[in-house]
Amino acid sequence: MSVLKNKQHQSPMTYVTNAYDIQKDSLDFIKRLTVKNARLYQKPVMRLAMLQADTAYIANEIFPTNLAEYQIRRILHAVSMAVLHALDKRMGDVYEMLMVNPQEAFNRQNGKPIPKAEAIAILDKMAENLGTKIDDQDTLLKGIRDSDKSRFSKLPAADPAIFDADAIMKNIVDCFIKMFAI
Repeated sequence: MSVLKNKQHQSPMTYVTNAYDIQKDSLDFIKRLTVKNARLYQKPVMRLAMLQADTAYIANEIFPTNLAEYQIRRILHAVSMAVLHALDKRMGDVYEMLMVNPQEAFNRQNGKPIPKAEAIAILDKMAENLGTKIDDQDTLLKGIRDSDKSRFSKLPAADPAIFDADAIMKNIVDCFIKMFAI
């Protein structure tokens, strides 16, 4: 039995599934680039898309029992949001490249080229769909951040001998720096 649309509420996993949808749609966009441009943009865009989805998933898996764990979850959400904004910028660059010669982005099954106006319409629809998902993801992450702030504000502090938040933060930052080093 289905639930009426006005009675539905957002699941905590909504932002995770949306993140993986953004990853899939980003890949679909990148596949449309010419070989030369794909070499330049494919790896960085996919790295950003996968990182955004993975940090959202990891943050969702942390249910804090103390303030240090809450801070880690908060940091992961912030990283996910920052990477989402970087991905949005990269996808804008990809869209601009595709609009230079939109017919090259699509082929019919019989091998005939698609007219320019039709290719532009398809690209615009793809870009609007991806842009809507990115905007929704940004709103969802902000909502999770606000919800967490009120929900976990009264957590006990972690024992510094057991849980060194500064060391963990340093390890997270080092990991991201290594991940994006060329």
